[in-house]
Amino acid sequence: MSSPGIISAQRVFDYEVDLNPAQVLKSTNVVTAIGNAVSQMTDSAGNNLHVLQNTASLQPLLVLDQQNGLPAIRFIPNFSIMRTVGPVLGALISGNNEMTVFIVFKNNDTGISTQLYHWLPGNNNRIQILPQNTGQLIWWHGATTSGESRIFTNSLFPFQGITTIMSFIIRNDSSGEVRLNNDLKAISINLTSSIDNTATAPIFIAFDQDMDVDLFEIAVFKTALSDDNFARTYRQFSAKYNIAIS
Repeated sequence: MSSPGIISAQRVFDYEVDLNPAQVLKSTNVVTAIGNAVSQMTDSAGNNLHVLQNTASLQPLLVLDQQNGLPAIRFIPNFSIMRTVGPVLGALISGNNEMTVFIVFKNNDTGISTQLYHWLPGNNNRIQILPQNTGQLIWWHGATTSGESRIFTNSLFPFQGITTIMSFIIRNDSSGEVRLNNDLKAISINLTSSIDNTATAPIFIAFDQDMDVDLFEIAVFKTALSDDNFARTYRQFSAKYNIAIS
């Protein structure tokens, strides 16, 4: 209990402590090999959902002081790729198909066409986040043959070369949205495709290997965050990386 006249300091919100994320990958929690090559991004959520690359020629690089004094993991075109080990999606998406994803990254190349966060056991059962060379940012969810399984935004080009917070959310009413720096870019009211969270497939980071991206942080929640927690998480990323948000 505080003494009279003394105001206790309020604890600062921290999504890792307060919201129990399923997976957290950060550029500050990595295993490096020779020449700052990164062999592992360690899951800071404590669920052992690390992403790894044991082949030296395919390892991304740790590059220091890239945003607000923080390092980045640089994925080199035609070389870098990382992946989880074994089936992990059951730990990342809820049984009622809810999911929230935040990714902090900088796209260094206007010609990027890649799958930045990718889970693909089959064409009718996938999650992909794709920054495209057309300037699109796409969330594929479930059957790719269905227009309702995708959320498109054509607003990526203004963010070339700028560190950006992007978020994706799907709710149990089949609605979903894409935001960049908390600015709403695209929505869907009918993401009806269900994801089989028991299927055996790894998560890939930088799956198409033609990307030039600095990756800072990925946070995955197996729920649709409430409006309040969603906003608080955005504010935490904004302060940490000194990025203005809407």
